[in-house]
Amino acid sequence: MDIEGTIDSSGGMGARQSTNPFLRVPAVPGSGGYGGGVGGNNVQAAFPGNGPGGGAEGTLSNGGIGRGGTFSGNQFLIPLVGGSGGGGGLNAFPPFCDGGGAGGGALLIASSSQIVVNGRIDAGGGAAGEFCGAGGGSGGAVRLVSNTISGAGGINASGGTGCSACFAGGPGIVRLEATSLSFVGSVQGTLTESTPFPLLLPTAGPPFAKVISINGVAINPNPATFPDITVNTTSAIPVVIQTHNIPTTATINLTILDENGVADTVIAAPPLGSCDPDNFCTTTLNVIFPFGASRGLTKVTWTQ
Repeated sequence: MDIEGTIDSSGGMGARQSTNPFLRVPAVPGSGGYGGGVGGNNVQAAFPGNGPGGGAEGTLSNGGIGRGGTFSGNQFLIPLVGGSGGGGGLNAFPPFCDGGGAGGGALLIASSSQIVVNGRIDAGGGAAGEFCGAGGGSGGAVRLVSNTISGAGGINASGGTGCSACFAGGPGIVRLEATSLSFVGSVQGTLTESTPFPLLLPTAGPPFAKVISINGVAINPNPATFPDITVNTTSAIPVVIQTHNIPTTATINLTILDENGVADTVIAAPPLGSCDPDNFCTTTLNVIFPFGASRGLTKVTWTQ
């Protein structure tokens, strides 16, 4: 494998401070990483960064400054996990403070012959918003496994910067496993090297959960505009959630945020059912939406 361009799995930058609640959104992580926490103000609290090493949110007791995320994986990158998000900052006045940066992604590249990196592999953490006290996201994970690893490019798993005088995210890990290792490029993050370990590859794809329809209208998972649908009733309407590669014993909660970004309703979904042979399952909730604009957040928890 020859990498001459850029593989970008870096974490996104935290949202900048704003009075608009719909701009108060978590920073998007690299694939396999965790999002940053949103900022708060004197009315609504800031949120910590997501992930096992998510940075603490800003509070009155810590001066409103969110902490940077830390990488929660081990030096062997087994299991392969990405970086954790930075905590959101807290303002003592109406604008929402900046959000924390997202964690870098988790990337495994394996070749039976060789890997040449003359381009760039980026799994760095995202920077915090730049105006007030949020933390940076931690770097993610890059694991390269081959007989030979060479090249003069760059591999990045560094933490994202915090705002001025704030906390940066911690470094992630770059792990190079090869019988012949002659990579002379730059490495940002914690570097570990060894001969190749056996690969433990997943037998199923990644899990996900998403709303696929509201009141019988199909929902675009990547909408270009807001809102997805207009609801003209005060009665409960069906919301269908689809999951994939998630156990049927999982607990699913749907949180409806009102136009100010405040949780209006939290509804527990019925157990998953209607699973097809490819492990796509659905559950249906009956939801009364609040007046005005609203957004939904699906949270799924389960134990292996």
